[in-house]
Formats: sequence, C-alpha cells, structure tokens
Amino acid sequence: MIMVSALGSFSYGCTSVFLNIYLYDLGFTPTLIGILAMLSMISSSILGIISGILADKYGKRLMVVVGCALCTFSFLIFAVTTDIMLISAASLIGGIGSGIYYTSWSALIADKSPGDILDRVYSFSAFISGILTSIGTLLGALPDILYYSFGFGRVESYKPLFVMTVFLFASATLLGASVSEGKLKERREKLLPQKSMDVISKFVVVNVLIGFGAGFIIPLFNLWYKLKFDVGLGLISVVFFVSNITLSVSYLCAPLLARKIGLVNSIVLTQGTATMLLATIPLLPDPTIVAIVYIVRTLLMNMSNPLLSALLMNLTEPEERGSASGIVGSAWNIPNAISPSLGGFLMEHVSLALPFYICALNYTAAILLFYAFFKKYESDTDGIR
Repeated sequence: MIMVSALGSFSYGCTSVFLNIYLYDLGFTPTLIGILAMLSMISSSILGIISGILADKYGKRLMVVVGCALCTFSFLIFAVTTDIMLISAASLIGGIGSGIYYTSWSALIADKSPGDILDRVYSFSAFISGILTSIGTLLGALPDILYYSFGFGRVESYKPLFVMTVFLFASATLLGASVSEGKLKERREKLLPQKSMDVISKFVVVNVLIGFGAGFIIPLFNLWYKLKFDVGLGLISVVFFVSNITLSVSYLCAPLLARKIGLVNSIVLTQGTATMLLATIPLLPDPTIVAIVYIVRTLLMNMSNPLLSALLMNLTEPEERGSASGIVGSAWNIPNAISPSLGGFLMEHVSLALPFYICALNYTAAILLFYAFFKKYESDTDGIR
C-alpha cells in the first residue's frame, strides 16, 4: 500500500510542474485551465464520498484498483491525443480516479495496520511519498530539456512523461490488486456512517475551515511571491523543492513528538505555530527571509497530517472508515477548490496581504475548535501517541 501511494506521488510531483503549461500550449486559456482544475477537484471530492461509501460495502481494495485504473486511463489519453475535448475529459477522469483511490487507500492501510503503530505507518508512507514527489518535481523539467536541447516539438516533448505516468499508475493498479482484504466483521445496512458520525462531523467542521482558508493563498503563493518581489521561476522552483524535501523528513518526526506531548497536543502546537508564521509573511521585506519562513510554515502546518489520519481512523469504526475518509477529505477539498478564485480577486483588486490574514483567521478558528473537540480523546489514544 505504501508503494501504491509512492508511485502515485511520484507521478503527481512530475505532472504538477508541467500539466497546466501543457494545457496552455495546447490552446487552453488560463481561465479555462482554472475552471478545469476546479471541476476536477469538485468531481474528485464528490466521487471520493461515493467511493468511500461503496468501499465500506463492497471492499476498499476494489476502490483502490478502480481509482488507479482510472488514473492510468486518464494519462493514456494524454499520451495518445491532443484533442481538446478528450484532454478535458482526461483531466476530469484523472481527478475522479485520484479521489476514489486515495479515499479507499487511507482506509485500507488503516485496516492492514495495528492501531498502536498507525501514526508511524502513515508518517513513513508520507515520508516516502514526499521524497518521490520532490524527485518528480525535478523530472517535470524534462519537456524543456527535450524541446530546447534535443529538437522535440513543443507538444511532443511532454509525451515521454505521460507514457511514464501510464506505466507508473498501471503498476500501482497491479500492486493494489495484490493486497489481500479480509472480510469485515460487520457491514452496515445504512448508506451513511452512523456509529462514527460524531467524530466525522467534528473533523468535517475543522477541515472546511482549513480547506477554505488555505485556498485563499496557499495555491497562489507562487503568484504572490512573483508579484511581491518580482522573482524568477528558478527561485520559486527551488523554494518548492526545498519545502517538499524538508516536509518529507518532518513526517518521520511527527510520531516522536506525539509520544512526547500527546497526539492532539502535537497537532495543535505545530499548526498553531505555523499559523503565526503565516500571518507574518506579508510583513517581511526580503524574498529570502520570506522563502525561509514559508518553508518552515509549510513543514509545521503539514507534518501533523499523518497524525490527523491516524486519529480519524482510530476513532472511526472499521466498517465506516472508507466513508469517513471520503467525507472528511471532501470537506477540505470542496471549499479549497472554491476559495482560490476569491483569493486571486483580493490580490488583484484589494490587497496582496489580505488573503494571508483571511487564511490565518480560518486556521486559528479551526485549531481552536479541533482542540475543543478532541482534547478529551488525548487520554484515550495512548496506543497512537
């Protein structure tokens, strides 16, 4: 299961560098690219919920395989055609496949891991995936090398990476199919989870706030950095690469911190500190200092993600984990797909700094609510501290 995630992460790291540029080279306008990305995220989130429900009823492995297979098919379309309608369909199919696969992956790996080491399993998987994502971002520069140094056509220079991605997701599909899945002791009759709804609802509230707040500036940070300091793409790519590498290493530290001060306390401490750093970024006068603060902020805000996954899965009934993963993930993804347009508007027409403060306010509210919701579980989660 860790290898399945790693292969997908490598592909994501690679395509995240050039996919939007490839669409632009095909004739997509920036507005259309943004709309396509939003539709892909929203459809991914909706299908994530549906696939989570289906995973609990018919098996999580099946949904992992279906999701990986859809990603494979999506990139196969990218590899063999440049038709704009088919490419648009492929983008949506890939988003849907990603949503289906990850929702069930998170639940299945929880089923395959003892609860007392689940935080370490998620952290190690995040570490491996983060390293491969970082390597993938470097490989994403290959189309420019093929175009400028080896005489490939502009569009043709992207094809080798699409073919490689097809191979990687096909391999992930086979790996997912090879994982055994025992029968659940109980399969619920009702469509939505019932036993774990209290826990799921609390995670949903927190994730809506964080996802909506993050969308105002996090996906637009490279644009803000360019507008604020007029820096080149080289510096931006280095910042993102270093950020990914350091974040990957921090995943291994998260369980160690949790065992020192508790899982809930670790999440609140790291995310709270990250939020304070985020609020200072618009006030900093130097691009190098901003880069350092941004990297540290990213590390602190995200290093607790494996701990959050472990907490959710350990507090959720096994037969409801697929649904829980889909619902909670979508609670972050859907608001996060909507708010970047608002953040871009504010940056263009109101203030470059305002999106940071809105994001920080949302984060602060989410962290306070998270602590209020889950502090009582701290003494009950000794097995995952």
